[in-house]
Amino acid sequence: MACRWFSLALFCGPLAADAGVESLPVISVLVVLLLVALSYVVKLRATVNKLRKANRAKPKSLLGFYSLHDDISGFPNKFFLQQQLDELLKRAPQQHFSLLLLKISQFDEINELLGHSNSNLVLAQIAYRIN
Repeated sequence: MACRWFSLALFCGPLAADAGVESLPVISVLVVLLLVALSYVVKLRATVNKLRKANRAKPKSLLGFYSLHDDISGFPNKFFLQQQLDELLKRAPQQHFSLLLLKISQFDEINELLGHSNSNLVLAQIAYRIN
């Protein structure tokens, strides 16, 4: 499409020479407008290509994130915990560590009563207060 505009702009030059003096400014303005439009289309196409490349690279990083985090709440999951514990134990094998597990009693009822999104907010608030 851009090639068509460019070729049209190139062919308008000889037509302007054949035309009368009074139509020369109009044709010159049209040629300039066509060249500006051509440059805009080229720049737009380059921008679209950049965005496509960026979108292709993005799912790989999100896939890594969602393999280690809950997709609804965004909290780390047990695989993330296991990975972090393995790294910690490799760095300091002689060190002693403790792990605290909390069970929220009747959380199933909270989940049913408030719904998943609101129960995730409750979990976030509990995690915030513990931190």
